[in-house]
Amino acid sequence: MRNRSKILNSISSENLFRVNKNFINDISKKYNKNVNVAQYIVERLKYLGVNTAFGYNGGAALPFFDIISKDNEFNLYFNRHEQYSGHAAQAHGKVTNKFGVVITTSGPGFTNVITPLQDAYSDGHSLLCISSQVNSFVLGTDAFQECNATSITKSCVKENNLVTHEKKFPNILEYMINLCSSPRKGPVHLDICKDVFTKKINFEQIDTYSEYDKVGSCDILNNIEKIYNYYEDNDDLILQFEKVFEKLSKSEKPVLIVGSGSIESYEKIRNMVKKYNIPVATTLHGLGVIDEYDSLSLKMLGMHGSYQANKAVMNADLIIGLGNRFDDRTVGLKEEFGKNARNNYGIIHIDNSKKQLYKVNKYIDIDISINCDVEDFVNYMNNEDTKNINYKKKSWIANIKKWKEQFILNEDNNKLSSNFIIKYLSQQLKDNDNYIITTGVGSHQMVVAQYFNHQYPKRLLTSGSLGTMGVGLPFAIGAQIANPDKQVILIDGDGSFTMSSNEIATIREYNLPIKIFIMNDAKLKMVDLWQDLFYEKRKVGSNYKYTPEFNKISQAYGLATYTSDNVINCCKVVDSILQYKGAVLGNFKIENSYCLPFVPPNKKLDEMVTDIDNN
Repeated sequence: MRNRSKILNSISSENLFRVNKNFINDISKKYNKNVNVAQYIVERLKYLGVNTAFGYNGGAALPFFDIISKDNEFNLYFNRHEQYSGHAAQAHGKVTNKFGVVITTSGPGFTNVITPLQDAYSDGHSLLCISSQVNSFVLGTDAFQECNATSITKSCVKENNLVTHEKKFPNILEYMINLCSSPRKGPVHLDICKDVFTKKINFEQIDTYSEYDKVGSCDILNNIEKIYNYYEDNDDLILQFEKVFEKLSKSEKPVLIVGSGSIESYEKIRNMVKKYNIPVATTLHGLGVIDEYDSLSLKMLGMHGSYQANKAVMNADLIIGLGNRFDDRTVGLKEEFGKNARNNYGIIHIDNSKKQLYKVNKYIDIDISINCDVEDFVNYMNNEDTKNINYKKKSWIANIKKWKEQFILNEDNNKLSSNFIIKYLSQQLKDNDNYIITTGVGSHQMVVAQYFNHQYPKRLLTSGSLGTMGVGLPFAIGAQIANPDKQVILIDGDGSFTMSSNEIATIREYNLPIKIFIMNDAKLKMVDLWQDLFYEKRKVGSNYKYTPEFNKISQAYGLATYTSDNVINCCKVVDSILQYKGAVLGNFKIENSYCLPFVPPNKKLDEMVTDIDNN
């Protein structure tokens, strides 16, 4: 069958503008053709199964929020800062597998969402940002809280549009929601003038399509199986799959690298891994695609990856990347990355975004790039006859076992460290799929990646490519609202948590039972480590003389609080936090500890620092 990305790439932008005729008929009848722009937005989002938005109110946004408030089927959540509204919307969209929605007022209200827009752009999160602009009749006059919003977002969204009148607005909105959900997913931005929200929609101006049209707009993403029927098999794609199968049949030392683009196909990937006996490394966002208790799991690769993953990738004779980006943090010194594979069966990249394939190929020179959904490739591989391939790979598996034994993640059981805490938390959550972990950015984030055994995908929400500190708490808020029955756990560092601690107020506002773990060493540990290794231990802005008393902060917000500063009571405190029914904060006063191994910048993946004392 023709793959989804091929279908999407064949659709013109003109078709992406078109609106479902049935929806237009329904809303026209419901409102007797008396619908304003704000009402239309809400109705269209609900029709697509998106009934939640995050935001912060202000002068230009008042008309929009006022109209939304009258709809009992649409939920509004107000954070205590616009940046965190954006991050909460990111997490909500990722957990629900839809696009997140963030709404802001003009001026500084809007500029505060630039960071979540860039974070979503960097990590491929579907996000619709609707900013309220000043009235259309005062644009360009330096009106109160006016800024050129679309010029600001030009480089951090897939597309943006300044809406100064209601004409053709439904088709503009349709294009945006289609674009943010199509490969590679990302944010889009609509900047709507305040007076436009109350303008009436002219239904005669809307370009529509019927359910029987071969090419529609947003329904392409929801009814993809119907679209398959309109195309012949893609012979070129099958030929590419056959080439990969032939290489895999001959390979004696293959490695699979799975990224976030593999998440939706994780069960089929696990079947493929067992069928071909392929060791699997993951990216940060691919953690959990393979069960890390499985002997074929190499865990995460890269700068802060596992010893065995980095060794395996550098010694493999074939590397297959599924829905990953081959970014700088995962390849190390790019000239040396996968050199053995290049000299044998090559490096293969499979992704549903042509743009992403082009970027990667330009960066590290891929041998075979295939534009398709990961699931299409995995389905093909799972259906192939493997009786004549080298699936045992005894010596390769033995080497991997040896690397796993050469470097073991250890922690000093006599001192309290983030390593000790996360390892214990992992043991307590083993075989439990009813949780979501979020993190800030820093050393604690990498400890969660390494010391926690990830068994399921979409259980870890964190900032990857942009490395945005402070995201952990708003990610937890968005995740908890999206899935109130799951236990949401925030693992944060003291530096990252301080950036967004005001969002405890949002937790209290909506009674969200989030469990907060703060790894408190009164420093920015990741920066501190780099200063130790590369800057002759000159400490600039990484060690603070004052660190907030987190116990008092949480008590001021009315949160239950636990404290631990030693290994004797640590496990008891972790258990108490997990068992607590409501929101709770744990302040873990940890001692100096390191997250190893570590690949220094401009070094090969197998040139790892494994002992700080000897470096």
